[in-house]
Amino acid sequence: MFEQILDDFNKGNIRGPEDIAKWGLRALESKKQELDEKCSFISTYLANLKKAKKIIIGCSNTQIILKNVLDYVVDFENLRQLQTLEEIKRSLSRKIKIMGKRLEKAPHKLSLAGHRKLKNVKSVLTHGYSKSVLNILEESRKRKLKISVISAEPFGEGELMAKDVSKLFPTLLFLDSGVDAAIKSSNIVLIGCNSYDERGFVCYAGTESLVLTANFYGVPVYVCTDTLRYSEFKLLKKNTYTKKLKRIKVINSIVGTKLIKGVICEEGVLSTNEFLKKSKSNY
Repeated sequence: MFEQILDDFNKGNIRGPEDIAKWGLRALESKKQELDEKCSFISTYLANLKKAKKIIIGCSNTQIILKNVLDYVVDFENLRQLQTLEEIKRSLSRKIKIMGKRLEKAPHKLSLAGHRKLKNVKSVLTHGYSKSVLNILEESRKRKLKISVISAEPFGEGELMAKDVSKLFPTLLFLDSGVDAAIKSSNIVLIGCNSYDERGFVCYAGTESLVLTANFYGVPVYVCTDTLRYSEFKLLKKNTYTKKLKRIKVINSIVGTKLIKGVICEEGVLSTNEFLKKSKSNY
């Protein structure tokens, strides 16, 4: 069963950070069930569990949500403090259940928080493609909004975003060089992020310039993200597009926390300080 679940991912059937995290949790649960039947010793059980976790993360080692989900469930420091194998099994089962429910509910909670934030908004600007931002706009589809999307060159993910958003609202697509015109016609800026830490939010190349321009014109900027995207800086540095452009390295922007008005997440709309504290306390 464990190998079959791994095969699903290798065939390209699983896409998107949240879906990959759900897949990883399902794979881990499958391996746990195998170990529950086969292993009688704590040392053997934990060694096989560690190996399975490494295999799962290795299937998609750039997925931060996946890593954080597995780190939460398989916390070896805590597991080694338990006295019996049955206690270890119960701890894993409990955390798998908690994280499974959390992964199911969090996107909708984030969307509702964003929907409430857009109550008195008429025009929204976003940058590139963000599933979190798209979910917020889908939740607000009954409102009369005008959406502007920045293309996020050189890969133009904003074109895909504009295509999806145009099914919901009147939508304008701007090149990165047209960011000032887009901001002047917007009430709020919503951006996604790949990851974050205390220094800031890792976003598409050019996002920092967008945010600085929005600050200049007094347009508030909100990051829309899940607390599970927390990553230490050593991981953030690897977040480039070198595989797509062999001779050109495109470095993502790191948008400082002081430039952001707030964060829309599954916990609600928080200040950046509140968001960081909540992230650490949750996991």
